[in-house]
Amino acid sequence: MLGKLIKHDLKALYRLMIPLHLLVLLAGLGVRFILNIRLYDKIPNAMFGLLIAGYILIMTIVPFVTVFALCWRFYKNLFTDEGYLTLTLPVTPNQHLLSKLISGIIWMLFDYAALILCIVLPVTIPDILAQSDQILAEMDEVLEMSSVTFFTLMFVIGLVSCVVNTLFYYVCIAIGQLFSKHRVIAAVIMYFAISTVLSTLNSAALLIAGFFPSAGGFPFFAIGSENLNTGYAAAPIIIKSCWFGIICMVIQGIASYAGTLYIMKKKINLE
Repeated sequence: MLGKLIKHDLKALYRLMIPLHLLVLLAGLGVRFILNIRLYDKIPNAMFGLLIAGYILIMTIVPFVTVFALCWRFYKNLFTDEGYLTLTLPVTPNQHLLSKLISGIIWMLFDYAALILCIVLPVTIPDILAQSDQILAEMDEVLEMSSVTFFTLMFVIGLVSCVVNTLFYYVCIAIGQLFSKHRVIAAVIMYFAISTVLSTLNSAALLIAGFFPSAGGFPFFAIGSENLNTGYAAAPIIIKSCWFGIICMVIQGIASYAGTLYIMKKKINLE
């Protein structure tokens, strides 16, 4: 039954998601074409600027549309009049949540992959590839670590964030539906309020860890950024910060899942 739910949720959004992300890929291909044939030398600077602005705008808007579509689907399918039909199915709240989570992650990963391709396509033209070794060597020197390791860490963080962000959107919506009126507005307020609290707690935890370097803290935060070049390597700081972020996201994801499931089981309040 879970498989059928996932299939149904994916089908509900594919008419929006497929064209939307094809637009992203077309934007990446368009910029690649412009750079590859050096069209920027043949058109006015203002026109080239508008083309690049459009490319950046598409890359900025598409993730927001993806998130909005996932959130609206979750809210409409479970917490509006449609929920009366959805919740009569012989499916547990956990299966409903897993279905929404898995389908949401699939679309978020789809979004993630499309945006990476949109960035990679313009920077893999021959002129840039010819200098790639030099660029990577300079990155290795600045980061004091292999650029492959750095990008691998970023990739892992991106994958974890896809799961955690999806769960966080869902728990904010679930909390918002506890209100009798203006549920969507309440969910948005919950999102910003909880995000602010979590950001403050994460920053405080990171700083506290920095004040105790002997206990595994980050010397960078303990000694101040002005002393970054006094013997403290960048690589360990980056790696520890990344793992700290991953641990925080995993904790947040578990809490979001548990909170959403509890509300769906005990506190659901359909319109």
